[in-house]
Amino acid sequence: MRKLLFITSIKGMWPFVENLCNNLIEKDYLIDVLDHEQNCLIQYNSGEKLKKIKFVEFFKKFAHWKFYYLWKSFTLKKYKSFLLKLTDNYDITLVLYHDSKFNKIAKEIEKTSKKLVLAYAGSDFFNATDKIKNDNIKLINLSDNIVFGNPYMAKRFLDYYNDFHQKVFIASMGLHNLDLIKKIKEKENIEQSKEILDIPKDKIIISIGYTGDKRHRQLDFVEMIGNNFSEQIKEKIFLLIPMTYINTKEYINEIENIANQLNISHKIFDKILTDSDICRLRICTDVAVHIATMDQSSASMLEHIFAENVVIAGKWLPYQFWDDMGLVTYRLEENKIIEKLLFVLENLKQEKLKLKDNSRIIYENYSWEKKIQNWLEVL
Repeated sequence: MRKLLFITSIKGMWPFVENLCNNLIEKDYLIDVLDHEQNCLIQYNSGEKLKKIKFVEFFKKFAHWKFYYLWKSFTLKKYKSFLLKLTDNYDITLVLYHDSKFNKIAKEIEKTSKKLVLAYAGSDFFNATDKIKNDNIKLINLSDNIVFGNPYMAKRFLDYYNDFHQKVFIASMGLHNLDLIKKIKEKENIEQSKEILDIPKDKIIISIGYTGDKRHRQLDFVEMIGNNFSEQIKEKIFLLIPMTYINTKEYINEIENIANQLNISHKIFDKILTDSDICRLRICTDVAVHIATMDQSSASMLEHIFAENVVIAGKWLPYQFWDDMGLVTYRLEENKIIEKLLFVLENLKQEKLKLKDNSRIIYENYSWEKKIQNWLEVL
């Protein structure tokens, strides 16, 4: 049995941490998760919280801007001390999401195990400033392997640093929900799924984005269709807006108000959904649109493709691998998206006939049975 220390945020990286851990446990891994958001060490196999970093909790009360640097300094010192107690405790340390604060404790992280693997999530590279990227070299240098979810992001990383080629691997997460989507489709029809989610049965369902993060540009999309669709077209559609995490009440209210003003029927999902209801959302969607400013390898969008939605995504997003896999989707410049969406709405039955091979391609490439082998090679 191999011992793995997983440094991440369970909530921030949900559901990827859970899915990866569960699949590694089946391969005889013993996993401790150091959750840097909850500030505790969790024995994942049993779910037991082993240790709480109490000093960090104590100093949270001083996290006012006047005391920020004092709080940050004490927090890092406590983490260094905590990690040193874990020296040589593990066979592998896996860091998922390159938080810039890890650069300050890189040496202590490295000492926890014989092998250090750094996995990028997406925004930790694309949204990092040059200053942070240059500082990130501290942890990158100490890492044995560096993992990316798709070749495009790996190339951007290598182009930026012009180094580390021998360390870079591609290992994306498997999609746990693929089997669940299949099961739900087998036991209930689409009308039943829509009834469970309280979605109209007589409208074309359009889904936009998959988190409440403003970078997913739900408000922009609402305004785009509100200002470009006729009232006749608006009557035919119903907009789903998943905002179940990384959301704010202010942004939700803003979208709600603009959608109402523009006479767009919609439903905002702002509470955490069960896996089954997430899958129903994919199943009920006819057209999924994604115009976020940046992304890596969106599991949500791949689930939409698997569920045989017509998918329209920004050409600036790193989804060339969709084309390479033979998936049928539309990747367009922003000024072409509304035009294509109108065409799809008018020809939906014919458009859906083009998607017959998408489900098979996604399952063959993204089931955990296949993807766990990539992770085992990296670890």
